[in-house]
Amino acid sequence: MARTVAGIDLILGTHSHLKVPLTQIEGTTTYFISPFQYLDYVSHVTLHVADGQLLNITGELIAIDETTPENVALAEKVTGMQAELEELHPERFEILGEAAGLIDNTDINWGETGIGNFVTDLARQAVNAHVFLSTSSSFRAALPPGPITQEAYLTALPYKNSIVTAELSGAQLLELLTLSAAKRGSDAFSQISGVRYTLHTSDNSVSNVQVLADPADPAVGYVDLDPAATYFVSTTNFQALIAADYKDIFATAQNVMNTEIDINELVSAYILANSPVAAEPDGRIEITD
Repeated sequence: MARTVAGIDLILGTHSHLKVPLTQIEGTTTYFISPFQYLDYVSHVTLHVADGQLLNITGELIAIDETTPENVALAEKVTGMQAELEELHPERFEILGEAAGLIDNTDINWGETGIGNFVTDLARQAVNAHVFLSTSSSFRAALPPGPITQEAYLTALPYKNSIVTAELSGAQLLELLTLSAAKRGSDAFSQISGVRYTLHTSDNSVSNVQVLADPADPAVGYVDLDPAATYFVSTTNFQALIAADYKDIFATAQNVMNTEIDINELVSAYILANSPVAAEPDGRIEITD
């Protein structure tokens, strides 16, 4: 937009997965700021003007958290609305299970996360695949510590994605990971299970790729990716069939099949049966210069 339409001084991002501090868009004089999602941040921008001319733009993202001063009137309004919501939809506030600690989604567009590891591990295990990938867009929030309500769960994982499986060569799998690395910083970056690699931020390349030796027994460990080998790879139906660029790679894969396994039902059933649940980053994506 900024490169196509001359004269735009500022673009304000809204409710998206994108968290970007005030930044000048490369190749333009236009500034852009985007405050992530769910009112985690608000954008505070000042346009400095003198004699009708814009001199400068300054600004920042301000976190909305426990340090934010409370507005009494607004708090009362929200409390009333919450009570009405719980009365109208009590099923949304039933307790699904419990999280032993925060299952975090911080910087999910930039690297691995607790919630990404938690969900992708369960999905990979469900189909006994070498690898599972899911775009970060599938994850919208963290799972807070303590009781997990249906509302909190669906806030974090709102989409009814199913698991798609396929057979890919090692070269194709490397192409998938390289594509994901190129999308780092956007919600098209992939959360992963069953594969470990180093991501180089200097050029968004990947190296040191290792894959589970035996999907049925992860304790056996990882082995170096073999470009000529065939791997059983799984992902969401969105990533395999719809997501830009990813779908092109899966279109060249063998034996692509939609299992119709609902990932949300899979994960919620696990939480119900295994609480308290926990997950943290474990180093499967090493970020380096």
